[in-house]
Amino acid sequence: SNADLYFLHECSNILNLLEENNYECYIVGGYVRDFILNKKSYDIDIATSATVKEMTTFLDGNVLSAHYGALKISKPPYNIDITTFRRELSYQKRNPTVCYIKDVKEDILRRDFTINAILMDKNGNIIDYLGGIQDIRDKKIKCIGNPNEKFQDDPLRMLRALRFHATLNFNIDNVTLNAIKKYKELLSTLSKTRVKSEMDKILLSENVVKSMDYMKKLGILKILGISYKKLKKIDDLCGMYAQLELPIDFPFTKKEQSNIKTIQKILKYGKIDNTVIYEHGLYFAMITGLIKGKTRASIVKQEKEIPIHNRKEIDITYDDLINIGIPQNKINAAYIILENLILKKKIKNDKSHLVHYVLKNKKVWCTCKI
Repeated sequence: SNADLYFLHECSNILNLLEENNYECYIVGGYVRDFILNKKSYDIDIATSATVKEMTTFLDGNVLSAHYGALKISKPPYNIDITTFRRELSYQKRNPTVCYIKDVKEDILRRDFTINAILMDKNGNIIDYLGGIQDIRDKKIKCIGNPNEKFQDDPLRMLRALRFHATLNFNIDNVTLNAIKKYKELLSTLSKTRVKSEMDKILLSENVVKSMDYMKKLGILKILGISYKKLKKIDDLCGMYAQLELPIDFPFTKKEQSNIKTIQKILKYGKIDNTVIYEHGLYFAMITGLIKGKTRASIVKQEKEIPIHNRKEIDITYDDLINIGIPQNKINAAYIILENLILKKKIKNDKSHLVHYVLKNKKVWCTCKI
């Protein structure tokens, strides 16, 4: 496609520049894995023998940031990260002390899984030192090196394995799985932001229900403080989160938090009626309806047939109510009653019906606390 041609052009520009300056360089990681799987990917990782300092002398355009041996370049819709080949020496709270090296074969050994350690050169040739292609064919997530050490160094890798299990529908290799079972408690040391970023991807994956059940069975969800009774797959992140019990400090944005609360409120109410559509709008009715097993078409149809969509559509004006003799301080309450009756189709939204109804109830409304 054109997007891919654009990418290859932009990317080979960078790779060519590195090679012209006598540095070795490859695309590595998720992009290569997804390319082999015939999937779209917008995150590009390039590994090179050049240091950041050396790179900044000839890769000046579009550089977003340059630190810790990594250079970020923005070429929308692509995010390009260029890192210097490195060896990880020791870990302190997920942060490795590194030394820069010149050998790509050693660099790929520090990566997490074989499927993420396949290299591609500027001409699109694939170089696979660790059997990643075979593991992609076998749909297998397999740790590079000793998984016990890898997961102790960085527990996030366990969650990443489970994310790939969900998004790629791959199985986790036995040795890797046993290490997850052994060290899963370490997941409680991860920041909630890291956990959320992996959970977002798991919850939006095709196999979300199967994967969440698997994580529940492994005892992973318990450690993360996440639980659910039943889960219905829908393609809306807030709708997925609304079905879960989560730690109180889960790092939602204000918007996510308010959406989740609304969806949960409607779920508790238990049905998608005209009042729900009227009060919360089509988006929330749709998401909650899908969780409750309704079809999109049925909710859209229901929304079209709702007698009123807002108060302005009620066929009796503020002045009408004043002229009938409803005191100013009771008008809002009168509208609430009329709204409710119209939505429940107990009264027609038509001026003569409404005037008749208000006249009939005026006495009660004026004397009681409506």
